[in-house]
Amino acid sequence: MAEPILKRVSVNYIEDLEQRCTFPVVCVVMSLLQVIAYEPYAAGNLSWLVYLSGCPSRWEVPRWILYTFAHSSVAHVLCNVFVLLFLGITLEPVHGSIPFLGVYVVSAVGAAVFHGVIWPNIGLVGSSGAVFGLLGARFGNILLNAESMPLLAFRFCILASLGTVGLLDYLINPSESVSYSCHAAGFVVGLVCSLWWFRNLNERRGEKLARWVLSIAFAVGFVYTIWSYISYC
Repeated sequence: MAEPILKRVSVNYIEDLEQRCTFPVVCVVMSLLQVIAYEPYAAGNLSWLVYLSGCPSRWEVPRWILYTFAHSSVAHVLCNVFVLLFLGITLEPVHGSIPFLGVYVVSAVGAAVFHGVIWPNIGLVGSSGAVFGLLGARFGNILLNAESMPLLAFRFCILASLGTVGLLDYLINPSESVSYSCHAAGFVVGLVCSLWWFRNLNERRGEKLARWVLSIAFAVGFVYTIWSYISYC
């Protein structure tokens, strides 16, 4: 009896996704812009993209997202673009371009603000914060739809492997040029945002209440942190 139910759930999950899937426009555009921006930035023509943390003026707030288009090396941009495509081409078609873009942008902003708090007066470049936000969003997607997902163990192992690589890099071979605080903040922000903005195929009443409470608490804390950070300047 359990086997037919499991098959039916998996088939319904796949059919539902196939009906809602769209082309991952945001994921592809963001990847292309990062690749295109690398050469001008490396030549010194786009230095204004760098987020100069510490005490930015209100006019520098756009850099909280613009810094994601600047990268320090070819390996840096290729690594981020690869992971962005790997995570994004399966998230955006399922949950929609607007929720996907929201998670990406808010993760980048949260990562930048947290980096500014932890490492003031140190510049920040690269889309790692936003990419780690998508990694957190993938875990959030599993939390939302674990009961109806086929190959759940395989999906979890892949994501856990990516997270483990990042953790081991910090523990075994830490680098002063890498903002690990940015990675951690992006992951947490992406996880929380996905729990609110991503689709839950089988939402229970208790889960809905928990999402509201968690999202409101996060939104209040997030806005307060940013406002305090700006006001301090």
